[in-house]
Amino acid sequence: MQGMFNDDAFSKIKKGARIINVARGGVIDDHALARALDAGQVAQVQLTLAAHFCTLIQLTCVLVLVDLCTVSSQLL
Repeated sequence: MQGMFNDDAFSKIKKGARIINVARGGVIDDHALARALDAGQVAQVQLTLAAHFCTLIQLTCVLVLVDLCTVSSQLL
């Protein structure tokens, strides 16, 4: 389901929605999510740490959690 949450999907949700993403993989189009956050369509989002979400980490409305299943034991 790559990119299932894209510009079209975000345009259909209630303005100010809060997203909790517990899925792995590219279910959310990160560029579309950034645009939805900018426009206020999405108020807040919780994501597990993934490289493709790095551009979103700097936003205050984004909560990033570390997925321990994907963290190298060398980092712990």
